[in-house]
Amino acid sequence: MKKLLCFLLCIFLLHGCENKKEVENKIPDFYGFKTVINTTINDVKISAKAEYESFDKLVLTFSLPESVNGMQIVLENGEYTLTYDDLTFSLSKNSVPFSMICEIVRACAEGIKSATYQDIIYIFSSNGHIYKLTTDELNNFQKLVVDETYTINFENFEYIMGHTE
Repeated sequence: MKKLLCFLLCIFLLHGCENKKEVENKIPDFYGFKTVINTTINDVKISAKAEYESFDKLVLTFSLPESVNGMQIVLENGEYTLTYDDLTFSLSKNSVPFSMICEIVRACAEGIKSATYQDIIYIFSSNGHIYKLTTDELNNFQKLVVDETYTINFENFEYIMGHTE
């Protein structure tokens, strides 16, 4: 009887270890990504093409709201550049429109590697904010919720694989 109980306990423990493997972070080792992001902040619909490159450069090219269609914000090495109608400005973080979106996308790209996977959602924190990222079956980003307040949807997500040298 003791041998049977010991055997069943071993099977139970091994089964538990097997389940733990299924919840590991399965985000691939990526160099960057390209996607279209959509969100609504303060009743304003925002849409932008996002290109995150080599963990030090993020480029957002806006299509919505219509008033900023074509505006491009580049966050590179911690500095912001805004380009609109052939004018280019270097700006501080506090004076850049939509800088919050830049920071959220950057934090997501950098924080996802250390995220824990729980109930089909990757969870991580950055600068005191809680991020919850839903992915599809290929681990492409689909929806990001920040502090249960802001939601960003990702469309046509594509990883850029490789590394910098």
